[in-house]
Amino acid sequence: MVNLSRAVVFAALFLLIATSVFAQKVTVDTQRHIHYGAGPAVFPIVLYDFNSNLCNNPADEMKLVTQLSIDTVIDVVCDGSSVATNIAIAMRPYGLNLWSTVAGGISYTGTDPASVNELAGVANVTGYFLTDEPDVSGNTPTDMTATNALNTQVKAVDPTALRVTSFNDGTFGGTFPNYGGGIFDQYQGSAITMDVLGNSFWNNSPPRSTNGLYDVTLETNVWDGVANEVFPNVPLFTDIGFYGPSAGASCYLTQQQFLSEAWTAIINNTSGLAIWAIGQGEVNGGPLCDGNLTSATYNQLWGGLIEDTALVKAIAPTILSPVKIWYSHAEPEATVQTTGRTGWIFASNLTQVSVLDTFSGLTPGSTVTAYAGNSDGSNRTICTNCGSSFSDTLPGFVAYAYQVTSGGATTPTPTTTSTPAPTASATPGPSVTPTPTPTSTPRSSPSPSPTPNPKGRRHHFFF
Repeated sequence: MVNLSRAVVFAALFLLIATSVFAQKVTVDTQRHIHYGAGPAVFPIVLYDFNSNLCNNPADEMKLVTQLSIDTVIDVVCDGSSVATNIAIAMRPYGLNLWSTVAGGISYTGTDPASVNELAGVANVTGYFLTDEPDVSGNTPTDMTATNALNTQVKAVDPTALRVTSFNDGTFGGTFPNYGGGIFDQYQGSAITMDVLGNSFWNNSPPRSTNGLYDVTLETNVWDGVANEVFPNVPLFTDIGFYGPSAGASCYLTQQQFLSEAWTAIINNTSGLAIWAIGQGEVNGGPLCDGNLTSATYNQLWGGLIEDTALVKAIAPTILSPVKIWYSHAEPEATVQTTGRTGWIFASNLTQVSVLDTFSGLTPGSTVTAYAGNSDGSNRTICTNCGSSFSDTLPGFVAYAYQVTSGGATTPTPTTTSTPAPTASATPGPSVTPTPTPTSTPRSSPSPSPTPNPKGRRHHFFF
């Protein structure tokens, strides 16, 4: 009886491991939508986490990251299979996925990158972050060869997990307002085998416009647009910068800038968003990219990020629904770029000046709301009992998500959590413990600045 019981237990364990190892971790459908396991399509919101607390006490770190409306975390600074396994276990009750980082990135020379041999059997390790910013300028031509080789090595062990790489915009190319082709042109004809985690606007340089506004919509349009041309069949994740001067940026994005970049990325068929990053000095607060460098506290920055992710996540079903261009509008797409879903229009002003656009094709009697269209993140009503069209002014480099409803339909209004933020242990550098509860204090809208910021540098963190 004892031997039989042991045999049954052994068989059950073997079945569990085998099921975990051979289960489909990620599926990418024909629309480039991500499916985790056998689940429905999702619009991933990914968080790069530099906090050493994630490595040392992942259960405690979950108290922080679960305040955000995210579903995936990249353990940027954590090494080793046991550490990654502990992180994945701590994430599991929250339904979070882990993309495990390859220690050393493309310089890795061992046989178990990102401990893939051990993590292949962990169901919620659904991806591997291969490397950050491989050199694409031609100065190090072996970078892409090494990245592809690392991708092949990981794929051989865990074939249904994502393999992601964040590309650098250091050779973005061109000047405002005609940036040129962007760096992805250098990949034409190359053997690119990994999934894409792309960059768009980075808040680490002076405004490229002539009136002091940060060109978040135009850079996102160019970056994602070229990425789509070169990589039409692989997922594209658009990075949004959440880091400040202590990590090399000039300032922190305002809420309107964050959402404008998100809506523009959605117009350009992004598969998800990735937030770079926490644990890079945000606990010290810093200036906003509002044209006045208005000072923001950590609680304001963190509360804003809580609200930003909640606003995007609340309309994920809309984002994932089929594209439907049911409207027409007066401005050319080169000025105001748009896309539609049933009952929605996403519109992005790609210029530095305010543009009045008129959208037609409405059912008379509709209500039009700019979702989170006020500077404080609240909804802005454009018109009620509208006719067959509506007009709205889009400020320079601002995007809006318009919901058009009739009858009793309402626009979702997510609420933000009031959970106190635990100690954020930034890496590198000493940890700072914020004591007040994070709030969603409104962040300023961008306004013209007579003097551009001094030029900063985007971080170049290689693994």
